[in-house]
Amino acid sequence: MSNHYEHFIIKYHNWLRVFRVLVAFTAILTIVLLAEVPYGTWALITPITLMGTVPYTGGVLFIAKQRILGTAIGAAVGLSLFLIPVKFELLHYISFVFTVAGAIYFAQKKYPHAAVIVALTIVIIAGAGPYDLSSALWRTFNIFWSALISLACAFWLLPSRAIYHYFDSIKSFLSACLDVYCEHNQQMKDGTAEPILLESLSARLGEQRKLLQHVKEERPEQKEIFLQLLVIERRILTMVEILVLTRWSRQKGRRKIEEMEGLVDAKNQLAGLLDGLIEGVEGKSVRIIEWDDIALLHVVPEAEGGGDVGSDISWFGYLWINRELARQLAGLSLQLKRFYDSTH
Repeated sequence: MSNHYEHFIIKYHNWLRVFRVLVAFTAILTIVLLAEVPYGTWALITPITLMGTVPYTGGVLFIAKQRILGTAIGAAVGLSLFLIPVKFELLHYISFVFTVAGAIYFAQKKYPHAAVIVALTIVIIAGAGPYDLSSALWRTFNIFWSALISLACAFWLLPSRAIYHYFDSIKSFLSACLDVYCEHNQQMKDGTAEPILLESLSARLGEQRKLLQHVKEERPEQKEIFLQLLVIERRILTMVEILVLTRWSRQKGRRKIEEMEGLVDAKNQLAGLLDGLIEGVEGKSVRIIEWDDIALLHVVPEAEGGGDVGSDISWFGYLWINRELARQLAGLSLQLKRFYDSTH
């Protein structure tokens, strides 16, 4: 899939969701009117409940599986109420109330949407009483065929896959990390300590956490990679936060940090590796960052004999944090490489 297409989908995903719902709704309405489908109103409800609140294909699939399961169970339970003889009308309504109550109870469990759909389907099928089995069957049938049309529109009509948004968020996170890291390095060089905002980094991780369920539905075989990416990014954020929020200008080892041979060049090289990783995500072709390629891992500070222990702690600590940031970026490049290789 081309980057231009993905950028288009990401930019207009809200409008495209409206478009898909509208097309599905129009198609179902046309079938209902032309074929004069009895109780067609229930078919029109389906694209709205199935696609209206979920913008991503993975989310639609997740909801659709619950909806179809809920509809099947609800239809079976609702139709079973018609086995009660008509002369026991009161028993029909008592059973009806208890089955709905049971479904609502399970709405608090693992599959809430499915349980709610069970309750709604029971109401749709059996709520009018035990007299009209034909209408109950039509309502059940209408829910199923309209769900198939809704799914077809969600999957094949300019689908908005969560995977596009997930990796766009990764790219944005890495770009924000690069900006923060470069600004930190510049302040260390200038000896200043201006506040650096980190809210955008946390926001990007928040976006990815929200998308995680959707991408796992779209690519279940790669869910381990998605989880690893999120874990590593959380560690990267932690390292960046420590670098930025620590007042290194007030540390005892400040001068040793400034005079550490090769440190500035090594940090600039790390920024370059990060920039290359961003380009790799954009181009869907990531090169693994090998440890031997990381200059920071080859910077060896020489502790002064009899020196101040406090200054040595901050001195080595600063180098360790930068090294750990580099290691996490290397780990991230490996997981990204695994993902892109598995999709080709």
